[in-house]
Amino acid sequence: MSKGGGTDAAAAEPASQALQPRRVLLAVVLVLALALAWGCNWPSMKVVLTGLDPWLFRLITGIGGGVIFLTALRVRGVSLTVPRREWGALALVAGFNMTIFPTASILALIYLPAGWTALIGYTMPIWAALISSAVFREPVTVRRVGALVLGLVGLVVLLLPRLDGSANITTGVPIMLTGAVLWAVGVVAQKQFRWSRPVAVVTAWQILLGGLPFIIVAGLLSDFSALTRMPVPAALALAYSVLIGLVAGSYLFYRVVHLFPVSVAGIASLAVPVVGVLSSAVLLGESIGFGEVAAMALVVGAIALVLFERRPA
Repeated sequence: MSKGGGTDAAAAEPASQALQPRRVLLAVVLVLALALAWGCNWPSMKVVLTGLDPWLFRLITGIGGGVIFLTALRVRGVSLTVPRREWGALALVAGFNMTIFPTASILALIYLPAGWTALIGYTMPIWAALISSAVFREPVTVRRVGALVLGLVGLVVLLLPRLDGSANITTGVPIMLTGAVLWAVGVVAQKQFRWSRPVAVVTAWQILLGGLPFIIVAGLLSDFSALTRMPVPAALALAYSVLIGLVAGSYLFYRVVHLFPVSVAGIASLAVPVVGVLSSAVLLGESIGFGEVAAMALVVGAIALVLFERRPA
C-alpha cells in the first residue's frame, strides 16, 4: 500500500496540477472504490480468522495474492524483470511492508475489534513523517508535531476508557502499533530507493516475497485440513481479502497514483480507517460510540496534516 518510486509514480501528474473537470468523476469513483476495498478488508480479515489460523491466512494471501497480481501485470504486457542489484532492497521493504505489517494486523485482529485495528494501523503516515525527519534530517515542522499530538490523543481517547487490564487491549494494541511503525519504516525505505521498475511491479513482487516466510511457518504450525472445513462466511471473506483487498486494492491505488496528483491518493488513505470502522460496525456489529467517533476524527486529522504537507521541490 505504500507509494514507492518507479516509472508509474514518475508518470503521475504533479500535485499542484488541478484536476480537469471531466476527470473529477473518475477520481471520485476510483478513490471511493479504493477506500471501500481496503476499508472493508479489515472486518473481512476478522471473519477469515474464524476459520483459519493467522499463518495459513498469511501464506494464502501472500503467495496467492502475489501470483495473481504478477500474472495480471504480465497479461497486460508489463515486464516483470527486476535488476539483480535491486533484489536486496526489494526483499528488505517486502519484509516490512508485506510480512511484518500484515502479520501484525492479523495478530492484532485476534485481540481487538476490526475498526480499532484499522484506526491504529493507519497511524502509519504519522510515523513515516517523523522517521523521515529523524533519519533524513528533514525539518520537524509544526504540522508533523501537530499530527503526532492529534494521533496520540486519538489513541488515548479510544483506549483510555477501556484500559482495565484486559489482556486483549494490552496485547493487541502494542502489536498493531508496532506494526504501524515498522510499516512506516518500510514505506520510508521504499520511497528513498530509486527503483528502475514501475511501482506496481515492485509492489507485486513485494506481496509474493512477503508471503514466502509463511511457507515454513505455516508448514510447521498450521493445519492445512482447516481449508476443507472453513465456514462459508470465512471462505468468502478469504476470497475478498485476496482478490479485492489485496489485488484489486493495490491495482486501484496505483491507478490513482498514476492518473492523479498524489493528494488524491492521500484522500483514499484518509478514508480507509473511517470505512474500516463503519464497515466493521455494519458487518460485525461492532459498537461505535463517542470514543470511536472522536478517535476517527483525530486520527484522520493527523493523517491529513502529514499527507498534505507542502514539501520543497
